Amino acid sequence: TIHTTSLVVAIFMLGLGAGSYVTGLWADRRYARAPESLLRAYGVVELTVGALGLAIVATLPHLHALAARSSTYIKDPATGWFVLSPISYVAQGAMALGLLGPSALLMGGTLTLLIRHLVRADVEATGSWNIALLYAVNTGGAAAGAWLTDFALVPTGGLRVAQLVAVALNIVAGLGALALSRGASAMPKVVSAFRRTSTPAIDGPPKGGHYRCRLSSTSVVFDIGSVRL
Repeated sequence: TIHTTSLVVAIFMLGLGAGSYVTGLWADRRYARAPESLLRAYGVVELTVGALGLAIVATLPHLHALAARSSTYIKDPATGWFVLSPISYVAQGAMALGLLGPSALLMGGTLTLLIRHLVRADVEATGSWNIALLYAVNTGGAAAGAWLTDFALVPTGGLRVAQLVAVALNIVAGLGALALSRGASAMPKVVSAFRRTSTPAIDGPPKGGHYRCRLSSTSVVFDIGSVRL
């Protein structure tokens, strides 16, 4: 129903926003201790999202029976039709929260981690351009993911194929970030010293927790797949 669809989308968007804020607070503190570790953290998050996505792909086909058992109906006095009871919506909301909540929280933190990793201490100089570029690429990926899911992946391969493609993209992104983080950690320390002295000084690390992230292409694939199911 439209109510169930709205509930799924609301839970997903709430998870993205909460994940972005909480991850930003953690990234600010982590940057002060180990600034080079944020790219590695991004890679771990992407791999975790991929693992959770694979678990969702395996779990979704078995949820129909659970949803049917937890659904009760009441008669609408205005129309005479039988409709889902309020407790049924609560049960469906709990299932959607348990299924999508962890993934949405982690997805919400991905762009925040990238912003915090790339911007660093140069917010006043080039930070705004870096943030704008990340938002532009992320928004483009969201639009492409939404279009490809409904017009290419689902019509040709079905929901399961679309979700497996999203899992594969998460794994590629995670492994790529881990490889890049190993290369960055191997750079001479003099490079980091030069970077710190060549950027404007500010009072404390910039607040990554104040940035909000948009949907990535893989998160859109999972969101559309959940709504369709």
